[in-house]
Amino acid sequence: MPEDPPSRASTARERLAEELKRGFASVKTLAHRSGLTEGRVREHLRRLAASPEGRGELERQEPTCRRCGHVVEAPDPFAMPGRCPRCHSDHVEPPRFRIV
Repeated sequence: MPEDPPSRASTARERLAEELKRGFASVKTLAHRSGLTEGRVREHLRRLAASPEGRGELERQEPTCRRCGHVVEAPDPFAMPGRCPRCHSDHVEPPRFRIV
């Protein structure tokens, strides 16, 4: 009997959760892997963080300036900050997420 193909019945959020269980990934990487827009990925991340199964399990690596190493705080934890407030560089690593 042939092996069943991966279920297409799983939701986009379930597929993102599976991807996040593999390790840290940025919103841009998740969007590329899932075929969703970055906005949709951020929306799903917000809902995963608020859901009972995601609460306490969704970890976030803070965005960090590549130039000076400053941890950049953004008003929206799921968005990419624009510039480093310390050195004003626009070379900021995006926040990355995973489910533990």
